[in-house]
Amino acid sequence: MTGVEFWLTDFVEKGVCGLADRKLAVDIGANIGTWTVPLSGRFESVVAFEPDSRASSRIPVISNVAVINAAVAGSERTATLYMRPSPEQTSLLEDHPIGAGGGSPAPVVGEVQVSCVTLDQVFPDGADFVKMDIEGGEVDALRGCVDAARWSRTFFVVECHDTFDEVLPELARLGKSVTRIAHPLNSHPGHCWAIGK
Repeated sequence: MTGVEFWLTDFVEKGVCGLADRKLAVDIGANIGTWTVPLSGRFESVVAFEPDSRASSRIPVISNVAVINAAVAGSERTATLYMRPSPEQTSLLEDHPIGAGGGSPAPVVGEVQVSCVTLDQVFPDGADFVKMDIEGGEVDALRGCVDAARWSRTFFVVECHDTFDEVLPELARLGKSVTRIAHPLNSHPGHCWAIGK
């Protein structure tokens, strides 16, 4: 899948090709559409969530893609999105160590109130594929999948920031067998991807 992190490409491609259905993909933390675009060519429809308008405004207009300017969380609410210099580094966590090149996190340059939705709320029938890259909010977002049965067919790709030990039981609760893939470009050992299928 061109555009997807290269160390995940083969793994994700095989997983996607192995799905019984490819009707709906969900891109959570879509940013500028790096995953959204290739997913749009492999699924009937894609729903992309990106609360930072600096990034969501750059997602290409594609006929089978719906862009939603909201965050995905464990409950419906309004929350503070902490803006950092790069839209790739925004987070619902003020103290999230994103962009910590020399040991210090990227500075917060602004705050904006955003709507949060849950996956159960938006997708009563679940989805075939869910990619999640939400800078520390992944455990909370997975807790929004309360009805495990509706996510039984879903292939999950979840970026973890020191949260793999908390993400693992959430994916297991959804009936997933989990593979951990380390981030090869980042020496921080807690930065990895959890593949749940």
